[in-house]
Formats: sequence, C-alpha cells, structure tokens
Amino acid sequence: MSNGGFQPYNSPMDQLGLPPPDHASSTGSQDGDRGTRSSAADPAGSAFFSGDFKKHDDLRAMLESSKDSQKLEAMRRIIAMVAKGKDCSDLFPSVVKNVVSKNSEVKKLVYVYLTRYAEEQQDLALLSIATFQRALKDPNQLIRASALRVLTSIRVPVILPIQTLALQDAVSDMSAYVRKTAALAIPKIYSLDPETKPQLMGVIEKLLADKTTLVVGVAIQAFEEICPNRIDLIHKNYRKLCELLADVQDWGQVVIINMLTRYVRTQFLDPAQQNQKQERQNPLDPDHELLLRTVRPLFQSQNAAVVMAVAQLYYHCAPPGYMNIVIRHLVRLLRASPEVQSCVLTSLSALSASSPHLLSGHLKCFYIHSTDSSSVKLVKLDILTNLATDSNFPVLLRELQAYVSSPDSELASAAVRAIGRCASQLPDTTDTCLNNLVSLLAKKDESVVAEAIVVIKKLLQVQTSDHSHMIVDLARLVDGIAIPRARASILWLIGEYCDRIPKIAPDVLRKFAKSFLEEEDQVKLQIVNLAAKLCVCNPKQARLLAQYVLNLAKYDQNYDIRDRSRFLRPLVLPDPSVAEPTLLAGKRVKKILLAPKPAPEVQSRFAEKSPFQLGSLSHLLNLRLPGYQALPDWPAEQPDSSVRAVAAPAPAPSSMAAYSRGGPKEQKSKQKQQQPAEASLLDFGPTNPTAAPAAPSKSTSRPVDPFGLMPDDLLLLPTPNRMYSLVNKYSASGLQVDYSFPRTCLASGRIALSLVFTNHSSAAMRHVTLQHAAGPALQPPEPIDTLEPGVNTTRQAEVAWGDSTTACQLLLRWDNGAQEIRASVQPPVGELLAPVTMSAQQFTAESGKLKGLNEEKGRLPEAASQLSDSDLAEAVRSSANLVAVSGAPTGQLWFAGRSCASRPIPVYVALDRQANLLRVHCEQMTLGSVLHRDLCSGIAAAASKK
Repeated sequence: MSNGGFQPYNSPMDQLGLPPPDHASSTGSQDGDRGTRSSAADPAGSAFFSGDFKKHDDLRAMLESSKDSQKLEAMRRIIAMVAKGKDCSDLFPSVVKNVVSKNSEVKKLVYVYLTRYAEEQQDLALLSIATFQRALKDPNQLIRASALRVLTSIRVPVILPIQTLALQDAVSDMSAYVRKTAALAIPKIYSLDPETKPQLMGVIEKLLADKTTLVVGVAIQAFEEICPNRIDLIHKNYRKLCELLADVQDWGQVVIINMLTRYVRTQFLDPAQQNQKQERQNPLDPDHELLLRTVRPLFQSQNAAVVMAVAQLYYHCAPPGYMNIVIRHLVRLLRASPEVQSCVLTSLSALSASSPHLLSGHLKCFYIHSTDSSSVKLVKLDILTNLATDSNFPVLLRELQAYVSSPDSELASAAVRAIGRCASQLPDTTDTCLNNLVSLLAKKDESVVAEAIVVIKKLLQVQTSDHSHMIVDLARLVDGIAIPRARASILWLIGEYCDRIPKIAPDVLRKFAKSFLEEEDQVKLQIVNLAAKLCVCNPKQARLLAQYVLNLAKYDQNYDIRDRSRFLRPLVLPDPSVAEPTLLAGKRVKKILLAPKPAPEVQSRFAEKSPFQLGSLSHLLNLRLPGYQALPDWPAEQPDSSVRAVAAPAPAPSSMAAYSRGGPKEQKSKQKQQQPAEASLLDFGPTNPTAAPAAPSKSTSRPVDPFGLMPDDLLLLPTPNRMYSLVNKYSASGLQVDYSFPRTCLASGRIALSLVFTNHSSAAMRHVTLQHAAGPALQPPEPIDTLEPGVNTTRQAEVAWGDSTTACQLLLRWDNGAQEIRASVQPPVGELLAPVTMSAQQFTAESGKLKGLNEEKGRLPEAASQLSDSDLAEAVRSSANLVAVSGAPTGQLWFAGRSCASRPIPVYVALDRQANLLRVHCEQMTLGSVLHRDLCSGIAAAASKK
C-alpha cells in the first residue's frame, strides 16, 4: 500500500493540525515504521499530540525555521492552544524572537501571544520593549497601532513610564487609526496605576479636540471611564460633538449620546418647567435645541442601541411634546430580535405607566404572539392594562379572554390578573370584570380558577355592594381547589363577610377543622382567623369549633400559627376565672376583628417612576448595579452658556485660496486690502463651526469676486426660478403648494426653500401648517392663519440636506388639523451647490488634483452642438448653482462651485466643445456622477427648445 498520505505539509489532516488516519498497521510492520518515522520527521505533523514526544519541541523547531510559512503555522497552533486554555508559557523565549519578523501575519500573532503571557514572563517581556518602541516609528500605521496596543497591554508596572510616553506620542500621530488605538489604551494604563490620572486627563483633553469621527467615540469612552465628572472638558467640544455625531461609528454614538444626556442635565434648564412658563415661546437654549436636532436622524439607525440611546435622551432632556417621535421609533424596534424586543418593552412599559396617552394609538402592537417569550408576554400584558380606557375596554377584554384560554398556564394566570387590574383602574367596568371572573370558576385549569378566586377576593374588597351569592359559590368550590393561596382567599372572604352568610360559614369552619393538620400554613392562619370571627359573630354555633381550632393551633409546629392562636384566644375566649371583665370584650372585639380593611391597590410595577436612566441595565432589572451613574438633577438657574463659545482659529489657507500667495503684486495688495471679505469667501465652512446657532448668514446666489477676475455679464447671470409642485389642488381639496429653490445656502448645510400656498377652493382655509414628518431636519415655515379663496402667499423654509438628496417627508395640515396630506421634497443635486469664483490658473490646478475615481467623464449630448456658448452656460446654470470661470481656453467652458454642507466639497465642471466631452471633478464620486447626469439632461432639454 502506498504511503502517500503521509507526505510532509501536504496532508489535509496535517494542515488542520490533526493526527493522520491510523491505517498503516494494516500494511505490515514495515509500512507502519515508515509512517511513524515520516510523522516524527514532520514538525507540522501530529506527533506533538503524542505523550512520548517531548513537549512543544516541534513547535520550537517550526518557530526557529527560516520559512515564514512554518512560523505562521506554529503561531496559529499556539494561539489555538492558548484559546483552549492550555499552558504555552514555556514557548515564550521562542515566540519573542519572532517579534522582529517582517511577516505582518506572524508579527500580529506574536503580539497576541505576548499580550497574554507578558505579565507572567516579565523579564523576557522587557527584552521586546525596544522592538515595540522601534515599531512605534514604523511608516505603516497598522504596525504602529499594533505595537502600541501590545505595549500598553503588558501589565508590568516597571515599563509604565515607557507606556505613558508612547501614549503621549501616539495622540499626536498623523494616523487617526493610531490615535484611536491610543484612546483605547488609556483605560489600560489607568487600571495599572490610577495615580497617572492627571497625565491621562491631559491626553483625553487632546483627544476630545480631535475632529476625526474615528477617534471621537473612543475618546468619549475613555473620558467616561477616567473622569466622567470633568464636564469642563466638554464645554468647548460640545457643538463639535453634535455636528460629528451622525458620522461616528454606532457604538461610539451610544457612548456620546449617554454622555451628552448627563451634560444637558447639568447645563440647561428643565424644558418641562420652562414650557409651562413660556407656552408661546421656544423655551429651549440654542445649544439644547442643536443637540435634539442633530440626534433626531439617528432614530433611523439600524443599530437598536443607538435608537434606544436617542430615545432616552429625548425622554430625559426634551420637552414633553417631543415624546410622540420617541414612541413611534421605539414601537418600530418591536420587530427586532427577542432580546431587543424585551429591552424596548421594558422601557415602553415605564412610559405607558407615566404617559399612557402616548401609546394609546399603538394598542395592537402589544398583542401577544405565540412565539413571544414568557417575559415578553408578561410585559405586554402590563402595557395593555396600562392603556385600558373606557373606550377600548371591550376590545381589550376580548383579547384578555383569549389569553385566559391559552395552554400556557403562566400566561393564562397573568391574563386573569390583568382583568382584575382593568376592573380596579376603570370602576365602571368592575361588574363586567367580576362576571367574567366568576365564569372562569368553571374552568378545568386549576391554576386559572385559583387566580380568579384571588382576583375576585381583591375586587370584592373594592366593591361596596352586597355580593353574598358570589361568596356562597366560592364556598361550594373550596373542596375541589387544592392551591393553598386560593383556599386561603376563600376562607378570608367567608370570615370577613360571615355576617352575610350565617348559615354557610359555620359549616365551612367545621370542614376545615377536620383537615386542619393537613393544610398549608397560610390556610391554617385563615382557619384561625375564621374561627375567631365566627366566635364573635355567631358564638352559639361556632364557640366550640373555635375552641377546638385554637387548641390545635396552640401546638402547631409553625410559630406564626402558635402566636396567632395565643393572641386571639384571650379576645374571643376570655378566661372565666377572671372576675372583672376586660376592656376588650363584647362589641370592642368585633370592631377589632371585623374593622374595615383598606382595598388593595392593583397597579403596574412601573406605576412609580423608576429612578434609573431609561434603557440602562439598572432600569431593565429595576436594581442599582455597580457602575451605574445616576442622572444629575436639573439646575435651578441657567448656567453660563458662554463656556461653549470657542474663539475661531486662524483659518488655514485652503487649497482653493492657495493661488493668492503666488499672484502678481497688484493682486497681493488688493487681497490684503480686502482680507475680511476674502476670508468669508474662501473659508468653505462657517467661520466658527462650533459657534452657537444664531441667525444664519446667507450667501446669495450672486458669487462674490474679490479679485476682479470675472466680467459683469457672467456675474449677473439671472438666477433660475424653476417651480416644482409639492401638493396638487385636486388631491388637497383646492389647496395647491408649489416650491422653488432660491439658491441660498445657510449655516450647517441647510438649503432655503421658497413655498407658494394657493387657495383654489371657494372657502377660506384656516391655520395652514407644513410640518416635518421624516428625513432631513426641517425648519418649518410660519403658519398661515387664514388663506382666503383665490389668494396665494409665500413662505420660507429651511431643510438640512447638506450634500444628501434624501427626500424630506412633509405633513401639510389645514383647518386646524381637520385635513392633512403627506408630501415629499427631493432636491436636484445641482441645488445643493453654491458658486465659487476663481481664476483659470486656479481652476486648472485644483481640478487637476481630482483625477481618476474623482473625475466623472462622458460625452456631451449630440444636440449640444446646436447651442452657443451662452446657451450652454445658461443650461449649466439652470441645472446647477455654479459660476463660470473667466479665462477658459477657446472651445471650453469652465464652472466652479462647492457643496453647501458643513464640510464643503469643491466641484469643478469642464465642457470641451472640440472633444465633445463633459467632465465633473468632485471628491465625492456619487455627487459627481449624479451631477454629470443632471447636466447632460439639462443640456439636452435646452437644445430641444431651440
């Protein structure tokens, strides 16, 4: 038989690190010996699993091999053994030698191994410190980050100064990935030596000032672990965090939102109290409103943790009127995984207890499904009973009756309790609920019957009317009920209302006196109570029975029963040897034993507002857990808001303004004279991106030309005023709404929208409003109090499109909300641009930097040859808010602009009539591609009109 299955490094079993099939013995001793020798000669084979082979020598041989493939295989096996809990510390000297390997895969696994065993092998780990320090200067950012990660993971106090110095250098690294790794290393160093907190706080302050979304999230996480109470570090970064929040990674968004929730609670006034004082004014601080506006789009996140974080921010920090938005998105999460559903339902249960009107329109969303877990079913029942009203009670009762018939006994019992809660919440429905509960006594399910008895007992305490017939029915059922809790409830009812059933009560006591010794403790206590009450109310029939029961209870094993018997005996059976009557005799005893009892309160476990933060683990378990940080109380007075105002740094020379440094002297002197105007033009973003949202400084469609490079005829091109239809008069009962783009860019990426409302009906329309429904944030137009027939009026709105063409969903309402209709606005990409003037030299330099994937190139429409240069310029101007560049070569038309986002993106368009080409240069490929398509369509449309 061939021995080919044991070739070195080729066997699939060897590649998986498994022993080869034991079939050599069937071929004779000679082949078996060959197989053994071949296996022993192969260091990558299965021999190291054998007990007689020297431990790990094969792996050492592979680690000392000159081949990277063998080293990589050895490291994979070592890491696999470490993951299984096997001790591989004796390989530390052999592994640490490979820290200088040039193979990145080998080096990465070596780093993982060193992180695990460096603390045990401190002396040998120190030998690799110099290698890590050299790797921190490596040109490859991945190697620098890996070296820093391993270096800070070595928990050896001796090298703490080296770790701290490496961390401080990494914070200033040019790579955002390395800075992120540095932020992740801060808690490691702090846990090793808490005395380094002052130095680490300086590092955190520097990371908080980082404008890279990759770093911001982990920087806030480090801030939360090291110094969560240093709110002063957040002041100057608050507005920046709000603007960057949408671009941060999901779990970073959760950390930032939770931190900002605590920040808002300490820096702004309670909006609920302000809303009561200023009903007609906007009570929110501009920075407070900025946060609520920037986190609202995150409700659309696919990560349920982000949606939950935004929901708790609105719950704890927003005015009460904002909660409708929260409910809608939390209900959407009920379609997520069972784990997410359970967490969301707990939060919704708390909301349903405090504000049931918010969830009244979502009743059917909380109906129970057969696939729901037991915990989810119970929480849904809790929510349904919280939402019970007189109007929806019939529907809710039918649903609860269906749950009572469920084969799930736990759900059926909970449904019975839910019916009782509905009866206690809605007094008008008590009789209906009692009749339904009495009908349940005929059920075969003993647990349902027992639960119904307990609930009936509670409801009878609430009802003042006589229900003797129900008590008699319960007394007849007591023999067939085995659950102690139900038997005790029946006995309590008979004893409490024994004067109403004088013939039944003594007979029940007689039956239970016979079985006293076999009953449960809680039933025995109620038998003793029944005996005492009957002895007072009906001494002729019950005195001897009561004496018998009290004698049995006097010697019971349970001390509670013995104490109860010894307490009641002197009251109901006084000692005849005492000559003088005690004060507790006759009617006084009856008043004590049969005193009116307060009705039990049947309410939700979330009826009292939870002290824990919504969505936290402590709120989920209703238990304060280690590490939980309580939300601070709202301040009594408004803190100083100027602490969030940051002085604008000197603007760095942008790439589009760089040409001003190399121009002629005349241009330089003119630039110096007009420096303020130039700064406002060439700075693509706001002068201070973290400034408080104030009155927006508008940049009109007329481009400013500080250098005198463009002729007046190009500067004064008319602004297109194309009208679009938002709502048609036929679909809105005569109300027509049209809109246009006045091409006005506002702060924070907002685009102005001009709306024309026209009344084509024969009746006046009252209180016409346009509100935001979904999509990009909307600054709604002012409401129209009255719109007379045949009259039109214009309003202005603002939409935060930035550089996105996502449709903004709107809700149009009129006649005080009696009529409404939904509509949407989706802007052409050309309306998201603003013109920027420049020279031909600057256009050539800047567009030349955007080649390859940043250049969208295609042929002009064939009809473009019919248009003159001015017609082409007008067609481009009609499709996109761009401005022509003066000095373009003959046969070419150049246009320049930028996006209106908070981080503007330059856009350059070049038309080459000779080559019949249209080129769009833009950093964002999607924007460039869509703009190229729209320009071709606009040129073709202009040619078709000729």
